[in-house]
Amino acid sequence: MLVSSVNPLDILVITGNAPIPLNNKEFKLSASDENHGKSSINSTVLGTEGVGRVTKIGAKAKKATNGDLEVGDYVIPFNFGNYGSWSTKIYLDPSNLVVFKNREGITARDLSSVNINISTAYRMILDIEKLNAGDYIIQNGANSGVGKYVIQLANAWGFKTINVIRDRSDFDKVADDMKKLGADIVIKDTELDSSSTKDLLSSLSSPIRLGLNFVNGSNAAKMASHLSPGSTLATYGMVANDPIPIYPTMLLLQRIKIVGISIFAFYHNNPIEERVKTWEDIVSLLRSKKVKAQDSELVALYDEQNDNKHYSSEKMRELALGAINSSKKTTLLINKD
Repeated sequence: MLVSSVNPLDILVITGNAPIPLNNKEFKLSASDENHGKSSINSTVLGTEGVGRVTKIGAKAKKATNGDLEVGDYVIPFNFGNYGSWSTKIYLDPSNLVVFKNREGITARDLSSVNINISTAYRMILDIEKLNAGDYIIQNGANSGVGKYVIQLANAWGFKTINVIRDRSDFDKVADDMKKLGADIVIKDTELDSSSTKDLLSSLSSPIRLGLNFVNGSNAAKMASHLSPGSTLATYGMVANDPIPIYPTMLLLQRIKIVGISIFAFYHNNPIEERVKTWEDIVSLLRSKKVKAQDSELVALYDEQNDNKHYSSEKMRELALGAINSSKKTTLLINKD
């Protein structure tokens, strides 16, 4: 593997709340890693999305899902078998891989969020509501990885976005950065139910047809109050597990539809070809610069001052824990490209 994004989903995997099973496996420990006399440990390699590079092809290996494989090709796995994407090397059946041969205008880092973050944004915009040009999407947690891709994809496809983010000391800077990505309106969460926000959103020339909820709790209910009649509120995240208050007016007067959406459900319920088509379209958008990879803090698991050799297991564990607990969006650089 080359690059892997660190996502909120990884935290859910750690806590046992993820909608995907753990891949527990018995690992042999090297002499230097033996713990209290144990020679092996039953554990899970974390990481739910990432991009790798082909380093070796078995004599009997067949094609990848969308074409032939060659050493050096970028590949995105459908799944990681008994491992996770935070692996230095993975042995996989080629039928579990999508290959990207044309590297022009694309980097491994660009591809590292295709499987979950960008695909989640892509499918939510296309699948939940039939949006018309100029229609609005309102979303909370809008400065998250998925949220920023929603902004960019909506902008590329002719839709507009209302983006709710946490009231913070650097709000103006964050809002300005989001507008550079294509955000139309940015609102503080503390002002969701203010009269000025109500006046602004009620005066829009196009309907607010889709609400994307990542935050939950009262934030989601306040956001939903601005949806146009007959619209949909879709929950895709669990940044907080607080219940969402559902008021009769939302159902009777606004006639809001309330749904949950998971990219894993899309993958499970559709042919593999649909996943490949989604990914190839996303890569075209990345290559054309209509969408750009989210900025993130890069954490290398190898020492560039020592011929790119991997750090010790203790050092790698320290770096991984730091990435998991970081308040910033973080990307692991697993091998030098």
